Amino acid sequence: MNALVMAHFAASLDWRDLPVAVQGRAETALRDTLGCLLAGTRSTAFAAARRAIALDSAGSDVSAAMRALAWAIAASAFDHDDGHYEGGGIHPGSTILPALLATTRGHETREDLLAALVVGYEVAIRAGYLLKPEISGGPYHCTGAASAIGAAAAVASYRGATADTILSAIHIAAAHGPLASLQLPMVKELIGPAAAAAVTAALLAEAGFGGAPAKPSLGIAPSPFDTAQAANPFVSSIGEAWHILATYTKPWPCCRAIHPALAAIETILHEQEGNWGQEWNAGMIERIEVEVMPGLEALAFLPPQSADHAQFSFPFAIGCLLANGAVLPEHLLGIRLTDPAVLAAGARVTLIASPEITPLAPDRSYPAAVTVHAAGRSQRLRIDDAPGSLRNALSTAAIGRKYAANAALAGLDGEEARQLPDKSPAALAAALTPFLVSTDRSTT
Repeated sequence: MNALVMAHFAASLDWRDLPVAVQGRAETALRDTLGCLLAGTRSTAFAAARRAIALDSAGSDVSAAMRALAWAIAASAFDHDDGHYEGGGIHPGSTILPALLATTRGHETREDLLAALVVGYEVAIRAGYLLKPEISGGPYHCTGAASAIGAAAAVASYRGATADTILSAIHIAAAHGPLASLQLPMVKELIGPAAAAAVTAALLAEAGFGGAPAKPSLGIAPSPFDTAQAANPFVSSIGEAWHILATYTKPWPCCRAIHPALAAIETILHEQEGNWGQEWNAGMIERIEVEVMPGLEALAFLPPQSADHAQFSFPFAIGCLLANGAVLPEHLLGIRLTDPAVLAAGARVTLIASPEITPLAPDRSYPAAVTVHAAGRSQRLRIDDAPGSLRNALSTAAIGRKYAANAALAGLDGEEARQLPDKSPAALAAALTPFLVSTDRSTT
């Protein structure tokens, strides 16, 4: 497997030839990521990106790279976007869709957009696998590094490039994409800069900017796909195995590591009335112990310093669930970060690093065991497959409700929101453009 194989895959993919399941998952990815993008226009991160656009623009036009930057920042602002655990834990959709919409020229069809999404996911997830984060030592490559490569291939394919041009785009993105590392607040996994780098790489390749040579010089591989590890079947199966099918969709706007704990608490609370004839409520809960994989006990920001810290806080997310009955992007806005009821509920949460909490399989993410103590009783539950995972997928109705709520947060009414995901790429880009130049809409 080398980058040329990836390029030929991207150049030859035809929407009509894709399996029905892959087409359906691409539709879900479009709707879900679009909803995350819309909600993210309310974030302080997007407000800063919009101000950066104003500083950068010489006139009224916004460059494709800056559009991609801002829209990707919005799509990832509340950590509500999809991801792939085995593929390096990356969040592909929030980079790829903004990059594609930013480079729409007006004639592309919706099928063109969806096909390019599939290209981006399949390439990015394989790059993420090869660049898998190793936090304990060595370089820490997370979403931005891998998704820039996938999005560059997607954009070049979307614009009708040949395999040679797509190959150059992959090599340029591999060289110029961000060396992403998780930093709070706002920087996160450099998803915004990755989208901008992808657009730039694809356009440079289209303009004839040279990619890496066919044979690497100085003993350095020009892309992750030109390494010995790329022979692994996870990578070499492109066009045969469809990794987009294993992406997870998040029901809650917080770090994936928190989802099993939220699922366990939600399940325990819902079971109480049937078990003991009495439903537990937040006021009755004395304390909650959450057993997590070692290292995750550090995710205990309370009170959170920012909306981004809140997204990576077990106590804050659990406090939202107990105090509000839900965890929604709106709970990350403004004064709600210091909601006394949320903070009081979160203060009852204790994280316990347990070496016994380990994934049962490579794609099972971050399991957790939760013990809820309430009304003189205790109940413990371990969750391995959080809602939205491959083994516990969200229903079509649940994904629809998530999209509707995110669109409503952006100010779109029901009918307008309902029609948007079915529009042409040009219409989608036109609908999102006003957010780039509107006044500051954030309340965080």
